Amino acid sequence: MLEKALEFPNDKPIVFQCRSGARPAFACSVAQAAGVKQMVNLDGGIVQWNLAGHPIVFDAPKPVG
Repeated sequence: MLEKALEFPNDKPIVFQCRSGARPAFACSVAQAAGVKQMVNLDGGIVQWNLAGHPIVFDAPKPVG
């Protein structure tokens, strides 16, 4: 996983999310160890995001890399 984290761009924030929000905490720690400076763990995952009334957009541009 560290190898992938090294590929993250450092000029843009990275949002880590999963269904419940448990796995991104680990991903953030790995990314931070790799030198990523701007990151967000979506607390509560996509489930809490949706329950809060925020939209889930499936036709967003695909990430580069």
